[in-house]
Amino acid sequence: MRTLFVCILVFVGTHQTVCLDEIGQCVSLIEQVAEGYLGCFKDIENTMLPSRTVKSIPDLTLKKCQHQCQGYTFLGLQYSNECFCGNILNTDRYKSVPESDCNMKCSGENRNCGSGHRNSVYRVPF
Repeated sequence: MRTLFVCILVFVGTHQTVCLDEIGQCVSLIEQVAEGYLGCFKDIENTMLPSRTVKSIPDLTLKKCQHQCQGYTFLGLQYSNECFCGNILNTDRYKSVPESDCNMKCSGENRNCGSGHRNSVYRVPF
């Protein structure tokens, strides 16, 4: 028998998400919010965060991308091993999409790292 409970998360801005899941999943989402997680966003030809792009990072983790994006305001994890950095987050052009769209795990840790043309976006520093 699975025990379910409601977990309410408040993201930056006006977004609010309600999570109904097992405790482990919800704790993971709470940790991401504490780290500055802003959500999953659709990208167009890898231009959402164009200031710095690092691809094919072996064993990519959030910390590795954060190191690459020092001095920038935002970072995006994409396609399990790509890191994008930028200072502007244009949410009018690059829309928020369901979390299920960012379903590829990072190559270096058990964290969602976007997917094809999908960024898991964080505020830097957190």
